[in-house]
Amino acid sequence: MPGRSSRTAAIGYKERKPRYLNFRRKGLMSRKSLSSSGIGHIKRALELEKLGFKTMDSAHISYAERAADIMFTVDDDVLRVARIKRNQISVEIENPLRWLINVFQD
Repeated sequence: MPGRSSRTAAIGYKERKPRYLNFRRKGLMSRKSLSSSGIGHIKRALELEKLGFKTMDSAHISYAERAADIMFTVDDDVLRVARIKRNQISVEIENPLRWLINVFQD
């Protein structure tokens, strides 16, 4: 995209500010307008927080459980908790480089 730095174009949140940026300060349940499917994500995210994930990580995992078979992250804390609690989450959480190496080794 001409005129934009690659960082801004890749991240995209500097130009438009999504509502979820306030989760960290206010907590997941403080959103006033939630759709019915959003409430399910929020409840699951709260369960994931109780397992030991941070607030934003639990939100991402909650959405990934409904939308994907695998979630990639380079966050060692998320990977550690996911490895310990793998029987309690329904999405595979992997480091992208390790996953790619395993794919090519098989």
